[in-house]
Amino acid sequence: MKSMDRKPVVFIFIFGVALIIFSLSALAADSSPQRLSRISSEIKGIKNSAAIGVLFGSRYMSYESESFSVGGAGYTGQISGGAAGSFSYGGILVGYTHSFAKKAELELSLLGGGAGGFQAATTGGGVVLEPSVALNFLLGKTVRICLNSGYAWVPSLTAFSGITLGLRFDFLLNGVME
Repeated sequence: MKSMDRKPVVFIFIFGVALIIFSLSALAADSSPQRLSRISSEIKGIKNSAAIGVLFGSRYMSYESESFSVGGAGYTGQISGGAAGSFSYGGILVGYTHSFAKKAELELSLLGGGAGGFQAATTGGGVVLEPSVALNFLLGKTVRICLNSGYAWVPSLTAFSGITLGLRFDFLLNGVME
């Protein structure tokens, strides 16, 4: 049986625990949640051990408090290396947003779900975890641009695990971002 590197597991566990603690403190501090929601379009690059790829996707988030949001996301695209292939993943998403300037925010999020793909002789899928951090900049009262980075980790198929860099546009559906 192949030995698995424990560093990503420890990092994702610590990131997840910190996100849960921040989220629970945000829920406890805010007695009247805003019930805002947003839909997003995103393009992201992924770099894994064998290839580089471009993924397109979308996400939907509902704010449970001023800082905490839950929703879902999905991404799919092509990867290339020695041979062309495809990779898709998606799942449930939780996020914590902190404003640090009038029109800028820091967002921590964790996606948990499923992934699948193929490239040359490598085909498979399994569970995916993707912790990420984003810098969000408000472009108006209902639109923001987000630059993000994360790590898509597929433990059963490490050939598809890799660093992600993305550009996302968020559109508020009901309300105003302030």
